[in-house]
Amino acid sequence: MNALDRVKLFRLAWDLTMSSFGTRQTQYERYFFGDPVRLSSNLYRNYQKDQHVEDIIKFLNLKN
Repeated sequence: MNALDRVKLFRLAWDLTMSSFGTRQTQYERYFFGDPVRLSSNLYRNYQKDQHVEDIIKFLNLKN
């Protein structure tokens, strides 16, 4: 990669991770729908996993 392209890449990385725009955008996306820990906990708790558990038990030849 030549120097000009490398500088462009580094500036893009800076804008996305360290600049005020990038960090505000990250915060907005992370908290737009609410607390991410609570949302992931609810998703895990309410996910319909019964069929997947049955498939794994059948695959492992275990009896429940």
